[in-house]
Amino acid sequence: MTTHIYRTTDVDPAQFEALLEGANGPLRHLQFLEGGHVSVQAVTDLVRSASDAHGELAREDMFAILHRIRKQADLPESAILVLLTRTRHDGNWFSIGEMNNHYIHADDWKLFTDTSFELPVTFLLASNTIMRGMYDSMEELAYRMHKAARGCIMDQCAEKQDISLKMRTADACPECMARIKSRIRDGKLDANGTQAANPESLYAVASNTKAFTSAALAQLVDAGKLDWNDRVQDYLPDFELYDPYVTSELRIADLL
Repeated sequence: MTTHIYRTTDVDPAQFEALLEGANGPLRHLQFLEGGHVSVQAVTDLVRSASDAHGELAREDMFAILHRIRKQADLPESAILVLLTRTRHDGNWFSIGEMNNHYIHADDWKLFTDTSFELPVTFLLASNTIMRGMYDSMEELAYRMHKAARGCIMDQCAEKQDISLKMRTADACPECMARIKSRIRDGKLDANGTQAANPESLYAVASNTKAFTSAALAQLVDAGKLDWNDRVQDYLPDFELYDPYVTSELRIADLL
């Protein structure tokens, strides 16, 4: 499954290359490419001309831009397109999708995730691509979105700070995981042509890492090298979340 990403000039080229390298590494079932046939400057001009007096984009204008890019690039409707820009959505959303057309905001991530845009955008690229294949219509997808955050790729995250929980788990809840598996079985979601396992087969360890991390911390507690109630910032002084109080009071036990 290939995704074509069209960026504006305000997205740093070096960071964009790092994004592509990171996204195309572990996500073996998905491929992300810089969009062709429409220059970065041309995309930027389209975004600027569609922006309002506050320099923001309305939802309908985003999809109009993607429609023009698709036409100019001569890409079929089945191709997945992403507009990556630091220009804000007028509703202040990080990401908006409609079938095979997606907008992702490349700015403000440090306010909520304490990281540059490469990691969260990689996460959104993967999760948006998976989500579009989970349901046959945008209406059903919107209906099934989790209004209250539960740490699932289907969390709506109407409150931007909820994105930190969604990214921290980087997972699908049991209900959504069952849906993904059923769509793969029905041929509705691309699983990249699965084949019989062999000695060279690779597997994503996913959330299994959490058990190893918890066990390692428990061993350190048993050895008297730390305590479950120790503050995270005592060991990671640069650790920071969007809320100063949560940042200062977060304990090691809270991370598990």
